[in-house]
Amino acid sequence: MTLHGSVTVAVAGAAVKLGDGTSITSKAAAWVLIQASQNNTGRIFVGDSTVSSSSFGIQLSAGDSVSMPPCLAPNTYNLDNIFVNAENNGDLVTFLYEVV
Repeated sequence: MTLHGSVTVAVAGAAVKLGDGTSITSKAAAWVLIQASQNNTGRIFVGDSTVSSSSFGIQLSAGDSVSMPPCLAPNTYNLDNIFVNAENNGDLVTFLYEVV
């Protein structure tokens, strides 16, 4: 089943995990698609818990997206281990993922 979520980086420099953007208990995903909102004023950074608001990780400009390719069981992506950060307060990330 494909689900969606969104997270807002309230404070630039404070990484937010994708898992905070969904109410589904299972955070295991076969694939993940992450998109920076068209309305963002700065770049989004995607990475692990150390991702900062100026470097490290994948950089997304407004409207850009990154796809994390499908993986086969028992391997999965854990939404609680994927973090986003932003150059500006209030920038938004939306995402789709396939529940395992």
